[in-house]
Amino acid sequence: MFLAMMVLQCASIFFSAITRKKFGTIYFTLDNIRESRNYISGSFVRSIVYSLITGVIGSIIGFLISYYIELRDIKGMGSIDFISTMPYIIPGTCFGLGYILAFNYYPLALTGTGLIVILNCIFKQLPLPTKTSSAVISQINP
Repeated sequence: MFLAMMVLQCASIFFSAITRKKFGTIYFTLDNIRESRNYISGSFVRSIVYSLITGVIGSIIGFLISYYIELRDIKGMGSIDFISTMPYIIPGTCFGLGYILAFNYYPLALTGTGLIVILNCIFKQLPLPTKTSSAVISQINP
C-alpha cells in the first residue's frame, strides 16, 4: 500500500511537470521545464559544490576524531566520540533550526549564507565518517 502511494505521488509530480491544463483540457508541454531551467541550474551547481566541500571537510574531521580515539588513546576522547555521535540522534529539522537560532546574531551572523548550510551538513553527518574511520583504523596493526 505504501509503495503504491509513493508511486502515485511520483507519477503525479512527473505528470504535472510535463502537462498544462487549459480550459478543462490537459495538454502535453515542456514549458514548465524550459521556464525552470534558469532556476534549477544555479541551485544544482551550488548543491554539488556544497556537497563536495561538506564531504571533504567532514571526512577529514571524522578521520581526525577516529585517529585520536583509536590510536592516541587520550583521556576524554570517549566524550568527544559521544558528542560527535549526538547529531545522528537529533532530527535534521531540529538541528537546522538550532543552527539558525545560534548563528542569527552578531558576531556569528551566518544565517542566509552558504557557510551555515555547509556547517550544518558537516556536523549533521559527522557520525558516518567517524564510525567508518574507526572501523578502518581498528583493522590496522598499531
